[in-house]
Amino acid sequence: MIVDDEEKNPAADRIVKGHRGFGGNEGYAAVRLRELIASLPPKQREALQLRYFAGMDFADIAAAMECSEQGARANVSQAIRKIKLTW
Repeated sequence: MIVDDEEKNPAADRIVKGHRGFGGNEGYAAVRLRELIASLPPKQREALQLRYFAGMDFADIAAAMECSEQGARANVSQAIRKIKLTW
């Protein structure tokens, strides 16, 4: 089955692909945060990445993810809560 680029790489993954942040020298906290983000459910991960890595507002996130603005806010909020609980 052929999967197009849009299915393999959601918007957030395309934006942050290759983003290293700390000049390639990541410390423990950065690695741990990347692991926690990777463990989030896909919608929460994408919403979080669009909000904080791409700097998008909730209306733009909702449009990119094809959901309501309230849904975008909920996904970001839930992602942050999960990261805080497991940090």
